[in-house]
Amino acid sequence: MRGDEMPVNKVVYHKKTLIDLTSDTVTADTLFKGCTAHRADGTIITGTMFENYPDEQCFYDDLLDLSGDVITDGSDNAVEGKTVYRKV
Repeated sequence: MRGDEMPVNKVVYHKKTLIDLTSDTVTADTLFKGCTAHRADGTIITGTMFENYPDEQCFYDDLLDLSGDVITDGSDNAVEGKTVYRKV
């Protein structure tokens, strides 16, 4: 797109809507860092989600069974699991 062009958020051809971004709700902070998308007004945005996160994060949570109940050991203590997220 040249600097003098306006963004387009809806394209109608022979009364048929081909593209309609008018109800899109994506924002830069909900789009993965570096990915691109269009706002509802048609302007291009680049994602910022997770850009300020450390290279690795660990979370400890109770493990749940398929019913959503906490899994316990033989002494009725909750069993915890570790989830690690790493940037690649």
